Amino acid sequence: MQLHDVSSNASPHWMLLRQLKIDQRICDPLCPSSSIQKPEVIKWLHEISEFEGFLDEVLATVHPDLALVCRTAREGATMVSTLQMPISFWPSLFGCMEIVVNRETPVHQDQGGTPHGYDALISLGVGHNARLELPDIGASFMYGPGCGVYLAGKVLRHSVPKWEGGERWAMIHFVKDSILDRFSTPRPLLPRLCRYLL
Repeated sequence: MQLHDVSSNASPHWMLLRQLKIDQRICDPLCPSSSIQKPEVIKWLHEISEFEGFLDEVLATVHPDLALVCRTAREGATMVSTLQMPISFWPSLFGCMEIVVNRETPVHQDQGGTPHGYDALISLGVGHNARLELPDIGASFMYGPGCGVYLAGKVLRHSVPKWEGGERWAMIHFVKDSILDRFSTPRPLLPRLCRYLL
């Protein structure tokens, strides 16, 4: 199944997949997100599991503390007996994945994400010349098909304005602060440059 097939089943523009959801409060029951209970979505998640494993390895390299926190939260979720379905098929350490198809993204910060972590932004599609804009640091990067960026999306404003060329898809992976709260997971510090220079 191709990426746009899954997206078009949910919406012509985007689809949000979440491993788990909390309705309102931390004490509310934990349950699987309705978007991942469709057989075609479960099949697609299985098909992308190898790629998601690669993204997890990159996360473990660029932000090992966040990778550990995500593993801890996932282990906590597997212990919840009220879930109607196992979460073992979820292929990523990131608890949420958003699929965006042919849509401009206005300047924003990720409201539900954690300020202590990175989002993984993966640009896909065919023949487009999109750019990722980071106005807080005055930066603009090529964001064509095949580009991947790990970004503190809750901290830095970012956007993908109008592009030219072909069809643009993007897979955005992130961690919900509310899920970390639910499992009383301590927040990691953002990595410092000296960590990479050792």
